[in-house]
Amino acid sequence: MTRVPPSGEGAPRLPREWRIPPWQPAALFLVVSGLAAYDLYGSPSVTTVIVTVFLAVVFGALGILATRYLLVADEDGVWVRGLTGERHVPWPELKSVDVVAGRRGSTTVRIVRADGSFVDVPPSLLLPTLPTKIDKARAVMYGTAGVLEELAAARR
Repeated sequence: MTRVPPSGEGAPRLPREWRIPPWQPAALFLVVSGLAAYDLYGSPSVTTVIVTVFLAVVFGALGILATRYLLVADEDGVWVRGLTGERHVPWPELKSVDVVAGRRGSTTVRIVRADGSFVDVPPSLLLPTLPTKIDKARAVMYGTAGVLEELAAARR
């Protein structure tokens, strides 16, 4: 979790990274290898093989997503890496950092450029890993947005 330093403490140090905890993709890949081992060394029926292969593909894709997602604030600006690529917002182009309602009712951090375009941070990247109350999850989002806004203000 990130925290916004009290005033007078200065901007947070760079680089700052937000990523999905490494145990999550590791657990997903472990499940995939267990399913593959069961299919190879067990004697499952055809229906069971189809179900386990489907689950292995789903868990493998989720593991790849979890390892790809990354949010970095460094000397050059803010980088958001997703499944399809990475997007960069240099500090001079960063207008504001807001917490907005994302897709399907989720809350996310939106990085708005000076020209009006924006980059949304994947919600799963910033949300707590364990089930928690909505107020606490939103507090994490607002804390991250506050850190990014403070970094942007220090670079302007």
